Amino acid sequence: MTSREVLEDLARVVEDHTGRYGAPAHLRVLDICAESVAFGRESQGPDIGIRARAAAHLLLELVCPFLGRTSLQQLSMACERAALELP
Repeated sequence: MTSREVLEDLARVVEDHTGRYGAPAHLRVLDICAESVAFGRESQGPDIGIRARAAAHLLLELVCPFLGRTSLQQLSMACERAALELP
């Protein structure tokens, strides 16, 4: 996948889980996901995906308490996939 496709997939997952909360929530979650992916990729080791997923889950849980458990899990997993699939 190209970088664009990976990021579009991540944006789609964010939209699926934040669409009903409005633009501010959508942008907040998208920003957290982008930061989590960047954080995961800083390690350059085999734990890139784990770091991205853990960071996303923690930050989303703290900053976006309105998200349910399923949304937290799916958004975190999408961040993990993006961190691993970006070239």
